[in-house]
Formats: sequence, structure tokens, C-alpha cells
Amino acid sequence: TVWQIVTEILAVPVFIAPAGPFAWNGSMSFWTGTVIFGFWLSCVIVFLKKANEEQPADEAPLP
Repeated sequence: TVWQIVTEILAVPVFIAPAGPFAWNGSMSFWTGTVIFGFWLSCVIVFLKKANEEQPADEAPLP
């Protein structure tokens, strides 16, 4: 997906920097990934809720 491409591009400094904010345990790497994941999860929740509300209540479940 597009989010995977974005996170991979943002993770490139993790492999280059051995220390500092862009290292694998640095603040930029952690918070960038956390914020992107939180945004993605929020979008998924909103769209799943919207899809659930649009589904008819009397529709039979799939076998």
C-alpha cells in the first residue's frame, strides 16, 4: 500500500545513522512510525465503522 512505501522511505535514515535521533532507537524514527501508524489505524476504524453502518441489518450472513 501507499503507507508501506511512505514508511519505508522515512525509515531509510535508520540504516544510515548509527546514533542520534535518526538511529533505530532514536526519537524521530520512533515518533514518525508511531504517528503514521496512529493515523492509518484511525482511518481504518472510521472506514470500517462507515461500512458497517451501510450494511443492511436484515442481510443474511455468508455461509
